[in-house]
Amino acid sequence: MTTCICPVCRARNSLADRCRRCRADLSWLRACEEYRVYWLTAARCALADGDLDRAASSLRTAEQIRQAADTAKWRAVAALIQGNYAAAWNYYQEARNEGD
Repeated sequence: MTTCICPVCRARNSLADRCRRCRADLSWLRACEEYRVYWLTAARCALADGDLDRAASSLRTAEQIRQAADTAKWRAVAALIQGNYAAAWNYYQEARNEGD
């Protein structure tokens, strides 16, 4: 399950509509995460179809919402498909560091 940090009181929360501690409205964080998941799914579908340009565009959109290890992993996959092994290695390292 994805968690978020409340921007008001800094409490760690599941993606619920209200902060468990201060009751701040977190519904917009959940909506942003759902939108990000949509773009990650679009990127995976584009990779499966072999459309690397569409995959790169979808990954950029997902990263603009929130950067995380999963976007770097999918960038590594795209680089491997393209045969760009140096870039794939760099994205893998980035994903590994963000996962810490």
